[in-house]
Amino acid sequence: DQIREWWTKWPNSNIGLRTGDAFDVLDVDGANGVVSLSLTILEADGTTKYRHPGPVQSTGKGLHLLFQPTGARNFAGRHPGLDFRGQAGYIVASPSINPNGHQYRWVRDEPLPEPPPWLNEMLVKPHTSPPSGIDPSLLKPIVVIFNSLFSNAKDVQPLVPIGSRFITNCL
Repeated sequence: DQIREWWTKWPNSNIGLRTGDAFDVLDVDGANGVVSLSLTILEADGTTKYRHPGPVQSTGKGLHLLFQPTGARNFAGRHPGLDFRGQAGYIVASPSINPNGHQYRWVRDEPLPEPPPWLNEMLVKPHTSPPSGIDPSLLKPIVVIFNSLFSNAKDVQPLVPIGSRFITNCL
């Protein structure tokens, strides 16, 4: 009754769903999110073979990928364009309207998949030192890896430092 009253009073309101109890969400925002996700799930042969089998929602800037709850907390800013919404988090949901005018909509509604290993690894806080037994000189920075992966690509420029961050231009 309360929700019906609110919806009648404010019919153009957006909808928020709490995460962490029934589902968790990986929020992939724009080109930065696609690149970060691709680098996260990159296979040894240089391909990304992952296809999300679960529910997908288009957002104002990208996609929400839904998974079974992990018990993990929220994070933002660990990877450019990727945010995670777990316990005590919220997402905006269909049919809400983003300030840019894009309407949130469900692209695919499938059963919630278990989080894949790469997502579980992403949810663990990054190590501040190299794992034991590995020579630190053998660990290549992501900039070197990115630049070597895309060295022959016509549409991707190398990463360049700007302050404490790195940027690239895709043509």
